[in-house]
Amino acid sequence: RSLFAMVAVQGKLYAAGGYDGNNTLATAEAFDPASGWTPMPTLRHARADAAAAVLDGRIVLSGGRDDDGEPTDDVEVYDPEADRWESFDGLETEREGHGLATLGGTLFALGGADGEGSLLATSESYTGDWEPYSWTLDPARARFGMVTVGDGVVVVGGFSAFGPLQRVDRFTTDGASSSSALAPLPTARGG
Repeated sequence: RSLFAMVAVQGKLYAAGGYDGNNTLATAEAFDPASGWTPMPTLRHARADAAAAVLDGRIVLSGGRDDDGEPTDDVEVYDPEADRWESFDGLETEREGHGLATLGGTLFALGGADGEGSLLATSESYTGDWEPYSWTLDPARARFGMVTVGDGVVVVGGFSAFGPLQRVDRFTTDGASSSSALAPLPTARGG
């Protein structure tokens, strides 16, 4: 499988959605280091190139490309205790190849590509509803790494209109919701 989303929760890895070379997938698996891979309940919607993050111990799976190959704003959440996927408030913008991270109890979706094939520089946040947020990628990009580190979210590489990037940015919510460039990757990469 390629183009799947992955997160870690309570000592386990979770892989959801993706593409097998022919079909967009609605399957998900969990990896426990003590016992290996086990199947999980099927996603509500097949999706590839989605993003995942953890909010309050639950896995949030956002956007991606549906089985018709179209970007989606659909979001679903997996509760490990209840062992099921449930509906969640949809994104403001259809996004595929975007990043999703949690910082200070708030979800942030950033970048990706929209239904017109345009790369996105915009962001949105979730604190009960999805709303546009002030973080902006420069340049706009998709298929980058995005992770929470300390009191910020770090965006690494990705693809812009000019190809793969070496760029590394750090976004914070301290007052003005600022961003700063960090040392670039030695080799441009995205995916």
